[in-house]
Amino acid sequence: MMAYGDSMPRASKDIINVKGFHLEFGEIDEYLKRKSYYGKRVSVDYDELRKWDLNLLSYFKPFYAPLCDLCCMCTYGKCDLLGKKGACGINLEKQQAREALSTAVIGASAHAAHARHLVDTLIEKKPTSELHYDSSIDIKTPISTTVTGIEPETPEDLDRIMTYIERELTNLIASVHTGQEAEVTDFESKALHAGMLDTMALELADIAQINQYGLPTGKADTHMLEIGMDVIDSTKPVILCIGHNIAPSAEIIDYAEDIGAEEEIEICGLCCTAMEMGRYSKSSKIVGPISRQLTFLRSGIPDVVVLDEQCIRSDVYEVCGEMGMVVIATGDKCSMGLEDMSEENPYRIINRILQEKIPGVLIKDGKKGCHGRCEPCTSAYPWQGPRNIRPFQGELCEVLAL
Repeated sequence: MMAYGDSMPRASKDIINVKGFHLEFGEIDEYLKRKSYYGKRVSVDYDELRKWDLNLLSYFKPFYAPLCDLCCMCTYGKCDLLGKKGACGINLEKQQAREALSTAVIGASAHAAHARHLVDTLIEKKPTSELHYDSSIDIKTPISTTVTGIEPETPEDLDRIMTYIERELTNLIASVHTGQEAEVTDFESKALHAGMLDTMALELADIAQINQYGLPTGKADTHMLEIGMDVIDSTKPVILCIGHNIAPSAEIIDYAEDIGAEEEIEICGLCCTAMEMGRYSKSSKIVGPISRQLTFLRSGIPDVVVLDEQCIRSDVYEVCGEMGMVVIATGDKCSMGLEDMSEENPYRIINRILQEKIPGVLIKDGKKGCHGRCEPCTSAYPWQGPRNIRPFQGELCEVLAL
């Protein structure tokens, strides 16, 4: 500690000199460059991380809000665990911890699957490219690099980390199975592990989409967006994208710009997808969070609803059907029971939607939006629903299907 009257320690941009202590950041940077990836890691071995988890849990006890007194996870059940054990020997405390691990793995798997899709897309389109980061970012992937020692430079590096995440998630969900893990603290340790994997997957997903779609990287002059139901121009054809994944909405925006229709149609998003669309294009608009989903659908404003993954109400297909809206599902994680027309000719897709009155289809080929061209379908479509005429559905289905 410095006493009154002592002179300040000598310091420069890369050097700090304090009495008895000398630090040069340049040496650290050079050390990190020289040191092998796997030499920098904390540990990718769960057994090592478990020791730290158990130490934390000895000081900080998890709290479980009452959920359910039953266990219905195997064919022995359902078992009432209130004051007694289940058929397999599990008690209520262990079951609560097991449920917590199960939900943690479910959430982490959703983000990991999202990240895997983005990483695979990046590898497919730019397999040998160097990952781009903003010049102000010194530590590119703080979580992933801390755990694995890998500082991603190419899409293949992202793939290596994703492989680790997927392997660990498989082991975690296996431990939930009847006859596997049976100790509360180990369930809790594994839940912490799932949380770490979740944040790693989120980190990789954002890096992949930044590099794939040229999203802003911490720049101060990033464009602002309009938000709220009242900013949507319902006099135009309206495409509503719901979910978490930027890929389908980016294809729609690109195609609309390619044909010069970005001013003639409204492309808006709801929940997480809306935020990513806003990072990609200043022409997109944000409806609001997931809590506004049913309200906006019931308003009858959207003409076509595009679903990708996560943040989607389970009854969205039924609600859209009641309101006369066409539903386009775009992925295998949310297919909504719709017919897969990914391999169909775009003309046939449009014809079946408009003439055969199919209320929705599954189209997983996102690249169709960049390659197809079709004569605009301008005839009004007498949809069977509260709004009898949906004059814009032809044009919108063309944009989505081609």
